[in-house]
Amino acid sequence: MNILLSHLVNRRRLAYLFLDKDNNLISSGGDLTYYGLGTLGTGESVEDRLAFVQDGMFRENETVFFEYVSLGDNLYANVLSSVTPNGICVILLDVTNQARRIQSMQQSGNELFLCREQLIETKKLLQQALLTIRDSKPDDKI
Repeated sequence: MNILLSHLVNRRRLAYLFLDKDNNLISSGGDLTYYGLGTLGTGESVEDRLAFVQDGMFRENETVFFEYVSLGDNLYANVLSSVTPNGICVILLDVTNQARRIQSMQQSGNELFLCREQLIETKKLLQQALLTIRDSKPDDKI
């Protein structure tokens, strides 16, 4: 268990926040500075810092998982939130590298799609040009 926790803290930049029902910080830990939350103080609302935490968003005994949440300039996290009788627990795990890889693949896919569309359009133009050339060629009559 300690190895898993060490991996999550070191490689995935684990951070956690425990909030009261009004989304004010009760306690926190992990790599909060990485997520721009290092200066967040006990009793302070997190709604201004984390857009996905809004009043009434989470229901009692509900666990919600958000994938690839953008937290700022090229910073992405998977977010797990769980409501308990005592408050809301929010866990952040860095997925910035994975998000960049996915964005790169999506961009490549979009570019390939556009190239395919351009090739189809070029093929149509060439077919029209060939038909025009055939139609304008005089018949060879003897």
